[in-house]
Amino acid sequence: MEPEREPGGDQRNDVSKRAAAKEAQVREVVALIRARGYENVSLAVVQDELGLARTTAYNRLVEARARVNRAAS
Repeated sequence: MEPEREPGGDQRNDVSKRAAAKEAQVREVVALIRARGYENVSLAVVQDELGLARTTAYNRLVEARARVNRAAS
């Protein structure tokens, strides 16, 4: 017989895994921006380099650009 699980236990783990994956992707995009230049990292570049769907790539690019802008100011 399996031990009882806490309700939502697996969901919290999934959320933290997704958050970690998102953070890693944003960091990759920041690295691309620093390596290639701000204007040279487009949505298409992020999609191709990271293999992300369009909406996900867009969100990661927006976050990465915000981080780069904050670091520059």
